[in-house]
Amino acid sequence: MCTPAKSSTPIRVLTKPPRRPHREPLRTPLGIKPQLNRFSQKENIVNAPATPDAELVAEVEPQEDKVRVQVKDFSHIYSDSIVPCMEESYSVVDLSHSENPAAEVMKFTPGDVVQVMARTWPGINKLGGTAWVTAVNPDDTYNVKYVLGGRENNVHAGYVSLFTERSEATPVRSATRKRSASSPFSPPPEDVEEFQSSMPARRAVVSKKSKLQTKEPMVLLCSGLSHEEKNDVEECAVRILDAKIVQDWTPDVTHIIVQCQHLSASKLKLIMPPSPSVVAPTKVKRWVKIRSLKFLKALVSGRWIVSSALSPSVQTHEREAYEVQGLLKAHNIIEVAKKARLLREKSISTKKSNETLTEIGTGLFAKHIFFVHGQFASPLPPKHEICTLLQLGKGTTSTVWSDVQHLACHDKNPLPVVIVMENTSEAACSKLPDVSAIGSPVYYVGYEWVLDCIGECTINS
Repeated sequence: MCTPAKSSTPIRVLTKPPRRPHREPLRTPLGIKPQLNRFSQKENIVNAPATPDAELVAEVEPQEDKVRVQVKDFSHIYSDSIVPCMEESYSVVDLSHSENPAAEVMKFTPGDVVQVMARTWPGINKLGGTAWVTAVNPDDTYNVKYVLGGRENNVHAGYVSLFTERSEATPVRSATRKRSASSPFSPPPEDVEEFQSSMPARRAVVSKKSKLQTKEPMVLLCSGLSHEEKNDVEECAVRILDAKIVQDWTPDVTHIIVQCQHLSASKLKLIMPPSPSVVAPTKVKRWVKIRSLKFLKALVSGRWIVSSALSPSVQTHEREAYEVQGLLKAHNIIEVAKKARLLREKSISTKKSNETLTEIGTGLFAKHIFFVHGQFASPLPPKHEICTLLQLGKGTTSTVWSDVQHLACHDKNPLPVVIVMENTSEAACSKLPDVSAIGSPVYYVGYEWVLDCIGECTINS
């Protein structure tokens, strides 16, 4: 029996597997519907596995009835040909069992504590923050009231998420944060140098370029800055200013550097901040974007509050060009930081011999007695932080009602008593202490009253 001669022409077989799976032949009432193929019906297709060369060379052995293709080094041969689909097919994808389903927008109800995302791009300047939901609108937007003051309506649900407890805007090293759980007050400073003035009495009046501040070692604190901005400040502090950087508020802080938004002096329109290398003109007003606890502590203490665009001229009188005006949300009240700083400088000029520079501030709350009542659970500012703000303003503060009674009843000139609560609606609550035995006036305020007074550097009625 004669064996047909082998063909000398190799056949290239592509190794790319078919995209469609094998389908059974279509059945019709008359039987199996014949299918056409681009290959001959007498051929068998070999689906060879992929190789780095993406193609293999096979030799064809012609036979009497069919062409048998033999692939080198592979024994798996498919004898059935792939039948292409001749009819349109439609598939419905069930997304309910998908591995990566679309993120569902959470639904909130009035009273829920949420976190509103900051939206700051050209034409929009919404800083967001922790807030309560006050109303749910028909178009799935929310009206919110921020914890640190202010309201916002029609906030899109995509910018609202569940509140998770976190720290302030500026990251703080956990190793350096040591808080006492038993005492609501900030610990007193240690190893503080006592200020000794050498100026004659006739020059006791403080001017804008007072040299009293230069006797304090420069200590910088950042609030609300990005990681890159903090690195720039630290490099400037070490190489140029010979200053110390701290991560959290201490009474030794002399300057706090904050993130600012600039407003035009003529039209109060938002503009891009100038380059730090350009000398800031006097008409540029710098406003603090975030009312953080660090900013409030620096403001009630009368410290320098400057923009992150600060240049090495911080050691001279030119630093006044970088001093902030106040809070962006209250831009109708100007030069709040300067007012607080001048109040401190005035107190320094008349300080007592046993006082240190770190103890001197604005004295904003010096003529009041404060009783802080309530738990102040998250997301409200911690109770001891409210006490610290009042104490930095020289307010007599306590969380024990018997101490307040003793101060108010035994003082020859009793001071007004201010009861600070989580919410003023609790004024009619039976859990409040009995104030009938106190002869001095008693006022009930919410914690936001304390923040607003500091932000405006005045006692609101």
